[in-house]
Amino acid sequence: MLKRLTMKLNYFQTTIKLIVFYSICQFFYIISNNSFAQDITIGSQIWMTKNLNVTTFRNGDVIPEAKTNQEWNNASANGKPAYCYYNFDPQNGEKFGKLYNWVAVNDPRGLAPIGYHVASKEEFEILISTLKGNYAGYDYDKTEGACKSLCSEPIFETKISYVDVGGYYDKKWVECANCKNWNNEYRRKVACHVCKDERGKYIQGKYIPKSKKKIEEKKEIGGWCGNNTTGFSALPGSSKAWGEGFYNPFQCDIWTSSEAPESKDYYGNTYRYSWKISLSCTGYSIRPMNVEYGCSVRCIKD
Repeated sequence: MLKRLTMKLNYFQTTIKLIVFYSICQFFYIISNNSFAQDITIGSQIWMTKNLNVTTFRNGDVIPEAKTNQEWNNASANGKPAYCYYNFDPQNGEKFGKLYNWVAVNDPRGLAPIGYHVASKEEFEILISTLKGNYAGYDYDKTEGACKSLCSEPIFETKISYVDVGGYYDKKWVECANCKNWNNEYRRKVACHVCKDERGKYIQGKYIPKSKKKIEEKKEIGGWCGNNTTGFSALPGSSKAWGEGFYNPFQCDIWTSSEAPESKDYYGNTYRYSWKISLSCTGYSIRPMNVEYGCSVRCIKD
């Protein structure tokens, strides 16, 4: 009897410890991954307003960061999850989020925060369809209007400075009294001995008092080219190319959770693909992307 009670007590204590451990993992997941992105409702869908910027999976396991092209290529070649920042610059993380490889997106440990999931190809198609159906724009198929409503608007900074003006006498032009009424034909024949044919002179005018002139200089410092009427706030975060460098710096490439059919190249090599959506302020495309590339991730509520 005592043994059975002891076993139940141990089981209960173990369960409590696991629950506490899981809660702590989730707490640090939220804190460390800045998962406080706001939600916006578009039609029947609820989206995060920022690209995913997490460094761990749901269970707390760390996602390795690729800091060089070689580290990225090695992760892809070995089927390991990885993320990187645009141009390998961590300062771009806060603005654009992270670029994840497909292994990280498809990892069973879960990339999206609890209550969310990585949006599928079909969910992005519903998003675009919803916007087209509700947008009364000037473009004939409503594509441009739909995309502009997803893309962030430009952000401007106004720099104000002051310069000294005034503190001097103005100049006033006075015509020569002797020749001001002469016509051109007479001028060609006779020289004016008073103004030496200068036709007048500048004299001291009124005094301009000293003052400060305000100068406002407006400069674009961020955002994008849309109007962001949806609040989706898409930004041109590029994508990570396999091999060297980054790809599409002037558009927003986002992974979907939907795999695309495999494809073979000219030499018979088989490549895996996943669907991704590319957004710009004039259009969009949903097409396959090689899984060895890296894209942004946008989450949608379960």
